[in-house]
This record gives sequence, structure tokens and C-alpha cells, in this order.
Amino acid sequence: MVDYTINGIRYRKSVGKYKRDAEAVQASIQTQITLGNFDIITQTPIIISLDDLILEYLMKNEITITLNLVTDIKIILSHSKDL
Repeated sequence: MVDYTINGIRYRKSVGKYKRDAEAVQASIQTQITLGNFDIITQTPIIISLDDLILEYLMKNEITITLNLVTDIKIILSHSKDL
């Protein structure tokens, strides 16, 4: 696990199974940060709405939908729309 901070934002990523590999990647990242090369982060964040996230969860896990679960989801969605 490599852990570093850029402009006050903490980033953590897994780099492999071995400590030696992680230390090499950490040294490389630290060098890039010191030189001011902040193009380390290559992944773009995925923005998804809460409604879509809940639907995706329900479809992937194939959970049994009970009356209580439906009620709980409706309450959560009603509160999230107030924000």
C-alpha cells in the first residue's frame, strides 16, 4: 500500500504483494512530488447518483427484497433529496 498527499488530499493505492515493490513505487512517487510532477493520479473519479448506486447494488447482489428494505430505501432517498 502506497500512501501520499498532494495539495492536502490523501491518496492510497495498492501496488503489489511485496514490501520492496511498494517501497520502490513510494520512492518514485516521492521523487515526482518533489519535482512538482503531479500527474501521478491517472484514474478519473466516477460520479454516480445515489439512485443509480442503489439500483446497481440491488441488481448485482440479487438480494431478497423485503417490505422493510423497500421502506428503508424510500426513507434514505427522501432524506438524500433534502440535501
